[in-house]
Amino acid sequence: MSEVLDLVEQVEQLTERLATLEAVRALNTLRHDLPRYINEGRWDQVGELFSADAFLDYRHLGQADGRAAIQAYFAGLPTHSWEDASDKVWA
Repeated sequence: MSEVLDLVEQVEQLTERLATLEAVRALNTLRHDLPRYINEGRWDQVGELFSADAFLDYRHLGQADGRAAIQAYFAGLPTHSWEDASDKVWA
């Protein structure tokens, strides 16, 4: 009987570890994809990177609560074009 309890405990521990690893992978994906999506102006896809109950807090730059609000936040940022800046002198 104790072997069964040991197996149940091991499965529970492995399940917790798996959940942690999946969360870490999701965060790494976010850290990788978010800047790329922003730089490419892919506002329609930014929201997909966040969970439905995500909360974004850029302090004085603004906050957004929920996936749709986060997508709207990024869509409202000013856009730029590197081609438009090519005639500027950078010091």
